Order: sequence, then C-alpha cells, then structure tokens
Amino acid sequence: MSDAAFSSWRAAEFPQLQGAVYVDHAGATLYSKSQLQATTEELGGHLFGNPHSQSDGSTRSSTIIEAARSRVLSFFNTSSAEYTCIFTAGATGALKLLGEVFPWSSESEFCYTVENHNSALGIREYALEKGAVVCPVDFETSIGGDSEDDGGRKWSVKRREPLIRPQLKHDPPGSSIEHPPQDEVFHLFACPAECNFSGAKLNLSQVEEIQKGQWSGKRGHWKVLLDAAKACGTAPPDLSIHQPEFVAVSFYKIFGYPTGLGALLVRSDAGQILQKRYFSGGTVAVSIADKDYMRRRERLEEWLEDGTASFLGVAALRHGFDAVKKLGMDNIRKHTAALTQFTARELLSLRHSNGRKACVLYGNHAANDGQNQGPIIAFNLVRPDGSWVGYREVEKLAGLRDIQLRTGCFCNPGACAKYLGLTSTEMEANYEAGHVCWDDQDLIDGRPTGAIRISFGYMTTVEDARAVLRFVRDYFVVTEPEPLSERNGVAESRAKDTDCAREPMVLEKILLYPIKSCGGFAPDAWPIGPNGLLYDREWLLVDSGGNGLTQKKVPALCTLQASIDLEAGHLRVTSRAMQDALLVPLHSRPRATLDGTVQVCGDRPGADAYGPEISSWFSDALGIPCTLVRQQPRSRTVHRQTPHKLKQQSEIASPHHTSAAQTNENRKVNTTADEQLDSSLGFANEGQFLLVNTASVEELNRRMVETDGRSGDKKKGSRGLEVLEPERFRPNLVVRGLEPFEEDTWQQVRIAGQQFGVIGGCSRCSMITVDQKTGEKGGNEPLLALASFRRNKGKLLFGILLNHEPGRSQGDVENPKPGRGKGLGHRDWLRKRWPNVLRCGSELSASS
Repeated sequence: MSDAAFSSWRAAEFPQLQGAVYVDHAGATLYSKSQLQATTEELGGHLFGNPHSQSDGSTRSSTIIEAARSRVLSFFNTSSAEYTCIFTAGATGALKLLGEVFPWSSESEFCYTVENHNSALGIREYALEKGAVVCPVDFETSIGGDSEDDGGRKWSVKRREPLIRPQLKHDPPGSSIEHPPQDEVFHLFACPAECNFSGAKLNLSQVEEIQKGQWSGKRGHWKVLLDAAKACGTAPPDLSIHQPEFVAVSFYKIFGYPTGLGALLVRSDAGQILQKRYFSGGTVAVSIADKDYMRRRERLEEWLEDGTASFLGVAALRHGFDAVKKLGMDNIRKHTAALTQFTARELLSLRHSNGRKACVLYGNHAANDGQNQGPIIAFNLVRPDGSWVGYREVEKLAGLRDIQLRTGCFCNPGACAKYLGLTSTEMEANYEAGHVCWDDQDLIDGRPTGAIRISFGYMTTVEDARAVLRFVRDYFVVTEPEPLSERNGVAESRAKDTDCAREPMVLEKILLYPIKSCGGFAPDAWPIGPNGLLYDREWLLVDSGGNGLTQKKVPALCTLQASIDLEAGHLRVTSRAMQDALLVPLHSRPRATLDGTVQVCGDRPGADAYGPEISSWFSDALGIPCTLVRQQPRSRTVHRQTPHKLKQQSEIASPHHTSAAQTNENRKVNTTADEQLDSSLGFANEGQFLLVNTASVEELNRRMVETDGRSGDKKKGSRGLEVLEPERFRPNLVVRGLEPFEEDTWQQVRIAGQQFGVIGGCSRCSMITVDQKTGEKGGNEPLLALASFRRNKGKLLFGILLNHEPGRSQGDVENPKPGRGKGLGHRDWLRKRWPNVLRCGSELSASS
C-alpha cells in the first residue's frame, strides 16, 4: 500500500484520529470504523440469547462462542487439539484465574522474570498463601549458543532473593498445606512475550528449556505461563513452534474492541492438573442445594468459565480478527518495527548545543530489528547539564500538542526499577516520601521515578512519529542560549534608566469569587479578611463524594455569578438557567458539619454543608447533583514557596534555552519542603491573592500570535481565540504601569499601606482555556503559548501569589479620591468596620 493510499485508508477507517497523534497502543490500540459497523450490523440484525438457554437466540450465541474459540486459536497458529481457549475478563482475568486454579503446594516454586506486569506478579499471592517459594529472576545471555533461534547466544537464569512466608513453612496446627509426592509437585514460571515497559521481547526458544527444569535444580514439573497481552497486538506467538502450558491474551490490545474480554489458552495436557473449588452457573453437570454433592462439566472451558460468557463481546471478536487479517499480522509487525527503528534512531541522535545527548532509551533498540524489540520506545529526557526532565512535564506538554502518550511505570515495577537503576529500598523510600502510581512526583532527589512511553499500532503513520520528534525537539532540545531578559519576557527598561519618568504602578481592578470556580464580581473597594479578600472563595460546591467541583471538570460553573452585598448581609447567586436569584445569609452558618470529607487541592479542610433548600438550586442550575458548603474558619493555611522557588520565578526559561544555573536551582528545589505560614486560606488553590499584570497579559497575547505563526487582528488572537483579558486568569488584583513580567522579580508588594509577601508564581492548568463569559473551552491556548516561554519544572507560570501581612500593614491610610463616583469605597461605614481595605486606583510599590 502506497503512503497516499495508507493515509486515505486511515482517514476513512479511523476518523477519531483527526487532529490527534495517538501513540499509546501498548495501553490500548484502536478500533476501525468498518469493524464497529460490522459488529453493530450483526448485533442489530440477529437475536442473541443467553448461551445457557435452549432457544434459537441462545443456540446462535453458543455457536458464535465456539466459532470464536477456534478463531482465537487459529490466530496463534494452533487448534483445539492442542489448546483450549477459555474466555476471561481481560488478560488480568486470565492471570488471576490461573493463580486460583494452579496446584500450588509447599513444595512448589513460582518464578517470574522481573519485567512482568503487576497482573502477573499478583499470582505470587496465591503461591505464598500455599507455602510455596516465590523467586524473581533475570535472564542473562552470553555468546556461544548453538540454536539458530537464539542467534548463537547462551542464556541462563539468575535468581534473586526468594520470597517466603515463613509461618506457612512450618506446618502450624490446622494448616491446609499439602505435601504431595514429588511426581505431583508443580512449579510455574511466568514471563512476558513482550515487556509492556520497554518492548523487549522474550526469545521463545527459552520456553522449552524452562519446561525441562534443568536450570532450577528442583524436582517436579515446570509449567510456563506466557503473558502475550502486549505481544499479540503485533507479533502473536506461534504456538505450533513454541508451546507454553498457559498463554494470557487481551483482545483490545489486538484490535481495540471489545474491551474487558480476554482469554487463557491452556495446553491440553496441562488442563488436567488445574484445581478449581468454586462452582457457578454453567460450570456443573449437577449440584444439590441441601447435600454436599456436585459434578463438574467435562469440558475444561465449561468448568473454568464461571457464569454467563460475554457472548455479545465474543460476537464482536470475528470482526476484529477480520480487520487485522486484511492487513496481515506479518505486515503489521514489519510496519510497526520500521516505525520503532526510525523513531528510536532519531531520538538517540538528538543533541543539545553542548553535545550532550537529550534522550536515554530503555530496551533492546541497539539490535535495530523487530526480533528482539517490540513497537515500544520507553525513554527519559535529559537537560544540557545532565539533569533529568520530569516525565509528567513531558506528558502535560504533549497533551497541549494533542499527542497522547503514557508516562510512569506502566504497572511494571520490576522493569521500571531495572531500567532506571532503582533498588527495592529506594522504591520503598519513594513510597514513604509520598510517591504512588499515577501521581505527579516524576522526580525524587533529581532521579526519575518512571519513564515516557510511546508505542505504535497498525494504523500509526510515519507522520505520527515525526510529530513526536518535532515535539521533543521544540520543547526539550536546547539550541543556543539567549539573553535572560528574552527568556523571561521581562523588559529591562526600568533597570537601565531609572531616571526616566514612567507611569505609576496602579491597582486597576479588584475581583473576588465567593464560590470557588464560579463567576465573581469587581467592586471598586473591598475589605481584607483573614483568608484574603473578605469572603473570597469561602464557599464551594462538592459532589456526592465530597470532591470540590472546579471548571476543569464543570466549565459551566463560571456561568454562575456570585456577589456579596455587605450592607444587606447576603451572598447573591444568579444563573441563566434559573429564573430567580439565590440569596444566602452571610451571618448564619449551615449546621451540618463535614469533618474530613471535603477535598480541595489535596487538603481536607473543615466545612459545613447547606441543606437541600439551597443546594438543590445549584443542582438545578448545573444539571448535576451537588452541595454547597462553607469553609470553617482557619481550617487551611498558606504555604510559602522556598527562597529557591522565588528566585527561579525570575529565571523562567524558554524550552529552547535552559541555563545550567536554572537547572541546578531546580534540582535544589526538589529536596526542599515549602514553608508553612501562620495565615489562613479559603478554598483557593494556593495563595490568598492572585495578582496579574496587564502588560504581561498583552505580552502573552503577542506570543500567542507568534506561536500560531501568523499575526492576529485586534479582535482575534492565536487559533481564532478572542484576545485574552486579565479576567481569563481569575485574578484578585489586576495592576497596570508595569513592564511585562516585572512582577516575577518581586518579593514584597505594598498597596496603599497594605503589605503583601510574594509566596510564588501561579501554576496554570486547563482552567485558563475556559472562556469565563460562556463557559466554553477554547482549545489549548493560552497554555501552548505559555509553554513556549513560561515553563519551569513542568509548571506553566502566570501571575504571582500574595499573602497579606497585617502586622506590617497600616490600615486604611488612603482617602477616597474625588470624582471616582459613589462606589463602596466612598462609604464611611466600610472604613470604620474593616481597618484594612483595598481600593481601585491605589498606587503600589514593590521590592525584589
């Protein structure tokens, strides 16, 4: 198939890929349009019944299931004479089933290569429970083998420290441990056909040597479990050549649909050793309710498949196999291998301007063939000074470029530790330090806790691979340095000519948001309370689990407009979806206390919940069930970023130009905890106040046009977005009269007698892609533009966070200026009741 024909075919068969680069086929490959159409036509055109019934529809289901078993076995080049196909709930279900029914004893041993998936490692719990010895192993190779299959290389098994539960080895009273004769001792050896972390392939000729057991020095029978879940997507094992006793299979890894369906292939002579206790519907020939009497069904698949099979999912298998058969599995293997070799070669060639490699690969890529390496590239990125780039930083930026990849350890702790050089002690220490699967702790003490993984499928194109390479070059390969001021986007005019007259720095606007993530209002003056602006983010909407609702999950929150009437003493909320406004009294608190159940930004602050008479208004307005809660006083505190973090705020680097000083500073930050201040915080994410500079917003708008590669007009910016206003960033304080990003250098701010300490930069997320007027998301801007020049340690910084310092403030020292109207700031009672008040138009000063 020509490149043009392939592109045309992919566009027709995979419309879901339009505008996206999908390189996570090791996680799940994709289903084709014609595959789904054929499936829906079959399900829509025929009646399928429960295969345990005897109706015509049930008979059709049974026929489909038997045909599917044969099709599965044929895919692995074998037949029902050699293997039995047992359908399970995915490959994990297959592995779990084998762990349950394997004939473990106190004389058994369970060995597994360290590069196994967690689902295979989990089998050891069954083995240990029966007193068996569990031993992780490594394969070692050397020159000198005789077999053509192993390329003239010898292999051996290197054992690691065995795992034993001693209390089960001493036959305590009542123990269920059995001691079978030596000829009835069975051992299990588990290995992946292809490692889902690195893509390294197993030499399948080793299966026979493992089965012989000479390497182990143990009596008994060795059985091999081959986890083929990853390998079967591009290179399924040929079971006519190498015949492990057990093979775990996942179907969505082959053709994308259906999910939740897998199979355990059991070699015919191995089925007779399996021991099952539980029985269920469909697995017995007879059972008696009031007598200990049961007889199992004779066929192994009928005995091991508990309950009703996923007969509709099984019906879809035929169309998935048809889809890959049209291309041919050998062609798929060659295609994905070529993409892998090309991409790996290009990644390895990337160099920073100082000559240092930008990329470290894991796996068997040096072999440069598809025999030893599957279509996976696991890697990490390195900065010019040799420090590591965090994988979560890479994943977040890739998402902005519509590149879908995966990061972490991929549920394979052994391979992760092996390739990253982590000891078990270090992995335990990482856990004790708070690192768990799927979190954001990608670096601990400067070392990676996981990796970046891209993987290819049969519909992947070379342009997909090139898009990944362009992304890595654009963001992580350093060319030549540029002036610090250009990196920061901070103009130096103030420092160069301090004698020049310049516009004074002025507080242009005050904004507060009584309900977190909802719309707010802009008074001309407002008192400062214990958490920041009085009543700012004092309320929160939560779901049934106590999780705070934010615009990242519910963008429509910004269409709820909340304001405070200090004179009337109520919170007022309006919604386009509701006819009447909601009024909530300020001076009476709800009575239902929610201790430890409300979650905000990893904290569990104390909160009180309103009753259904108030919460139902919000549920109706948003169309989702939710509850309004009010924070209990002083139940959260502010964390000030360390001095290192404040310094690096003024040393933000472009992705192309990272200084050694900056990366050294970044490494220090990893090991230093933030300082906790004695200042309370509402439901805001981090700081009491967020300050945004209008000149910085203007500079960002200019950069957005640059990022898009064309100039925008006055109304439109990059990618058709409206020109951004400061309100997009949900600030509390908007200031003017500054140079772009001059605020990065500040450590102290003073506004009309009120003193503020800078606690750090504000890390931006997808919330700033939401239009605050409509609640609609506008693509990946302005995050993409920020990523081009405001990236630091994986964070996209814009605006600064402030903490009020009442002990260093002087109260309301500024009289309202004449001619500014009759706003709140002109009312004497405001000044008398609250000593600390901010007013629009006030001048400010700052120190670095």
